[in-house]
Amino acid sequence: MLRIAEDLEEDEDMVSPSQIAMQIIDWTDPRRLVDLSKSAIDLEMLDEDTSTRNRSIHVDLAMSIIAQMKKGSSTSPASVLDEYFLICETEEERKILCSMLGKLYLPADADADKLKELYDQVSEAVSGKLVTDALSKTSLNKLEQSLGKIVGSLEEE
Repeated sequence: MLRIAEDLEEDEDMVSPSQIAMQIIDWTDPRRLVDLSKSAIDLEMLDEDTSTRNRSIHVDLAMSIIAQMKKGSSTSPASVLDEYFLICETEEERKILCSMLGKLYLPADADADKLKELYDQVSEAVSGKLVTDALSKTSLNKLEQSLGKIVGSLEEE
């Protein structure tokens, strides 16, 4: 019994998966990344074009998140017990991943092809009923709507 109490105390100090997810979003936010254009020496060494540098990082992250959500929904369990634990794990994982999608910064000046591809993937996820809980559905629908506006404005140009 004492060992269980020690385990519970240790768990309280652990960082939750949702906290880790939000930290990843914060660290990769293109609005917060350091601009190396102020240091010409560094840019010459890196041979980079700063005008497009890191503008699509959250678009790439969003595509990875959608791919992970699809992967989790297609895993086949070995037994009924495995199926129960797999459902619990993937539902919780999908909730966290959907919450991440709602926090991403997707600029209209990101790579147009990537934005269109992401829009197609999100639309497929919404129509394919990839998530079951209301909060995740709302998050995906909002993302689809905002991407639809961005992609629509890109097609008008």
